[in-house]
Amino acid sequence: MDTTDSNTRLESPALVSPRGAEVVYGREVTFQWDDVDGADAYTLQVSSDAKFNNVVLREDVGKQTAVTVGDYFPTDNSTYFWRVIARGNGGETPGERIESFIAATEQDANRVISSPAEEMGPATQLVRAAKQDVSSEMLEPESRFEKEKEMGVAYEGVATGQIMSIALSILVAIGIAVIVLFNWYNTTTAVQREASSQAGEYTQLREIEAQADEQLSQSGVVDEQAGVYRIPIEEAMDIIATEQFRAQQAERVGESPAVTGGAQNQDDIPDGQP
Repeated sequence: MDTTDSNTRLESPALVSPRGAEVVYGREVTFQWDDVDGADAYTLQVSSDAKFNNVVLREDVGKQTAVTVGDYFPTDNSTYFWRVIARGNGGETPGERIESFIAATEQDANRVISSPAEEMGPATQLVRAAKQDVSSEMLEPESRFEKEKEMGVAYEGVATGQIMSIALSILVAIGIAVIVLFNWYNTTTAVQREASSQAGEYTQLREIEAQADEQLSQSGVVDEQAGVYRIPIEEAMDIIATEQFRAQQAERVGESPAVTGGAQNQDDIPDGQP
C-alpha cells in the first residue's frame, strides 16, 4: 500500500550558479539549480533587491533546471538577486533560497575568472571559497550577512549604490526629525511663555481685586487734616440711603400748608377788616 502523501510540501531548489555575488557577463547569464522531487514546473525570478520588491525578470521554464538569459541584463556592474519557485501537487515553494550575481562586461567576467587567488581581495576569496564548498542548505540574505560578518568580510551582494541610498535616506530622515523637533520645541516654549504671562497677569489682577475688596470692607483714615475717612461700602450705602430718605421727608413736610383749618392768625388779617 502506497502511503506517500501527494500533498507533501515541496522543498525549495538548491541554487547552483551564479551565486555569492559572482561576476558574470550580463548579456549571457546561465542560471542552474537542482531538481526537486515532486516539482512539475519552475519559475525563475530575478530582482534588483534582496527582498524582491522590484522583480526585473519572471520566467516560467517548465521542468528545466538550467536556462540561459541573453541580451537582458546590463553590463554596468549592477548587483541582482535570483531565486527559483518550484510548483507541484504540494503547492509551491516560498523562494527562501536566494543567490546573487554582478552583471558586468565579458572582459570583467573573464578577468575575475582568470585572476589568481593571491591577487584577490578577501571578499572575492570568500566568494570563490563558497563556490568550491557548495552547501545544500542555502541561507537567507540576512542570515548570510551575519555569517559573513563573523568571518570578517561583509556580504557583497548589496551594491554600493544601494548602501549609499539607504544611508542618504537615513540622514534625510534624521534631518527631518531634527527640524520637526526644533519647531515643536519653539512652539511649545512660546505657548508656555504665553501661558506663564497670562497666569502672571491673572495673579496680579486677583491681588488688585483682593486689595480693593479689603479697602471697601474696612474703615480707615484717608486724610485726617481734611477730615476724610474711609468706611465700609455697605455702611456708606446705608448712610447715603438714610440721608436721601430724610431729605425726601423734609421736602414733603415743607410742601404741606402750615394751617390746615380753623381761625387764621390775627397777624395775617389785613388792617380794616373785622
